[in-house]
Amino acid sequence: MRNGLSVLGIVLLVIGLGASFYYESKSIFGIEYQRTYPYQNLGIALIVVGVLLVIVGVLHSPRKE
Repeated sequence: MRNGLSVLGIVLLVIGLGASFYYESKSIFGIEYQRTYPYQNLGIALIVVGVLLVIVGVLHSPRKE
């Protein structure tokens, strides 16, 4: 279960990074005049949740003594 949390956190981190840097450009006559990042806020939220899940997964991992 806790390894699953870490894996889910890593997946969310990767998706969040992709969403943060995804851009849409608008052009007139082939000249780009505006570049927007429509999913940047969603990407940042996914990154934060991913980091938290990785931390929880690592801190609560079973330790062998």
